[in-house]
Amino acid sequence: MVMETLWEKKITGPSRAHGRLCAVLLISGLTAVAPLCSAFEEEARSAGEVPVAAEPVNSPLRTLLEAAMLPGLKWPRFTDHRQDLKHLYQIRNDKLLWTVEGKPTQQAVAAVESLGEANDKGLLTSDYEVPLLKRWLDRLTVGVDPIASQPALFDVALSLSLMRYLSSLHGGRVSPYPPQPFDVVDTVERMARGGDISRMIASVEPASRIYSGLQRALIRYRALAAEASYAPVTVTGVLRPGMHQASVPDLRRLLHTLGDLPADVSAVEDPEIYDSQLIDAVKRFQKRHGLAADGIVGKATMAQLGIPIAQRVEQIRLGLERFRWLPNSVARSLLIANIPSFELYGFRASGPVDDPEFVMKVIVGKARRGLRTPEFHADMKYVIFGPYWNVPASITRNEIVPILRRNPGYLSRQGMEIVDRFGGKVKRYPLNAGTIARLRSGTLKIRQRPGPRNALGRVKFLYPNPYSVYMHDTPAKRLFQPARRDFSHGCIRVEDPFRLAEFVLRDQSGWTKKRIQQAMRSSKSKRVNLRMPVPVYVFYSTVLVDWQGNTRFFDDIYGLDAILRRRLAKGYPYSG
Repeated sequence: MVMETLWEKKITGPSRAHGRLCAVLLISGLTAVAPLCSAFEEEARSAGEVPVAAEPVNSPLRTLLEAAMLPGLKWPRFTDHRQDLKHLYQIRNDKLLWTVEGKPTQQAVAAVESLGEANDKGLLTSDYEVPLLKRWLDRLTVGVDPIASQPALFDVALSLSLMRYLSSLHGGRVSPYPPQPFDVVDTVERMARGGDISRMIASVEPASRIYSGLQRALIRYRALAAEASYAPVTVTGVLRPGMHQASVPDLRRLLHTLGDLPADVSAVEDPEIYDSQLIDAVKRFQKRHGLAADGIVGKATMAQLGIPIAQRVEQIRLGLERFRWLPNSVARSLLIANIPSFELYGFRASGPVDDPEFVMKVIVGKARRGLRTPEFHADMKYVIFGPYWNVPASITRNEIVPILRRNPGYLSRQGMEIVDRFGGKVKRYPLNAGTIARLRSGTLKIRQRPGPRNALGRVKFLYPNPYSVYMHDTPAKRLFQPARRDFSHGCIRVEDPFRLAEFVLRDQSGWTKKRIQQAMRSSKSKRVNLRMPVPVYVFYSTVLVDWQGNTRFFDDIYGLDAILRRRLAKGYPYSG
């Protein structure tokens, strides 16, 4: 593989990059490349270029850092931390951090041991070169194979692995949100100098109970996946309360294993009867898996019971990755909307993102391209009571215009009007064949006046973003009843708009509960600028551990888990 890479580079002609790569490979003990490297040097001389040998090489350490390549590693290119590594070794005047006179330090041994805990945190030890680092550590310890285990190569590889590990734990690997501040160079340098490495690693991870709960769930579900006795259950037809079926004992055992059926339940006279104790356990299972908790084991419940535990383990690993993207603490207030759980969480006070002040149901975008609610972060800056609904051009053209051709009275009944623009001073137009044609072409628009029929309800919450997505009330309260609630065109409808308005306006002078109620009843539109913007994270996790410690799973309604798995499989530096 190494020889093939060199020959590929040779096609484009010799360069200083060839020289750096040859130097790194020779430092690594790959002497088989020496003839090819000599050929590169000769070609450079023939072409009148500066030959490879003319490049100054201060030390094996400096050569490795300049090449940004560590042969033998799973992810050998380190453009992701090249500047960090250069800065790290500049601080130490180009001295090695993890070896003394060719022997590894105790801090090096502790660092490799800590990297070996990556699997318990939802990461892979192989991504942080643990098997390779352990082999090099052993060789350096006993002083064998001195060429292939150059101290400089081991030193840079360990520093790089720690930087990648710390960065992964602190803010995830492929976060769509702005990164949280973190000095990875200082942390690695302090690790090399001394101290408790495990504690320093723990200090960069999210401190919330949700995150630590997911780590515990990962260990538990991995143990379940390893149990030979664990097996899914098959129920014949639909299982209803009081029914008798041979699969009931297996269902009882499965729910006991998963923790939905307590260990201290009383003995049953007939183990094949679907009794009240098992019904309660099924309801707990249904609630944990985003289903209507009706106690009836039908198609949807059977589908969740049949999902392999290995798939649950993968969901938790992806959930841990995503929770590292979120802020580690709340400065004043914070809103997180999780799309797969159809819930909005409001956090206040300062400290870890732990107990929410409220949890409310939400409706999100349909699971169709163009209608999905996107993942993003923005700051909520203002609230509009009595909002106009500016109907998107696509809805006007595809949904409303066909209705108007059949039912000209539709606009007046819905409190809608035809206008030339959204916002400011508008000109209104009557409904006729000409204005319908202009609506279809987009030169005229439709907006819905404030009122009880308004699609945005009594209030909307604006956090400017490229997707024109926001939160709002809705008159269609019945849509909050189903367990799965992807019904919108992308915006987020909230179950309790008054509670949300109270939350975001709490620090706003004069905005009492009574005033908020009056503003929501008014037919006049009123904009309120927030004195302190509220951070909003529109989030996507198919698993979480709630504030009672229950592990909850949700359907991957947008198929984003598979996309995240593929992206993480690309490895460092996650380019492209």
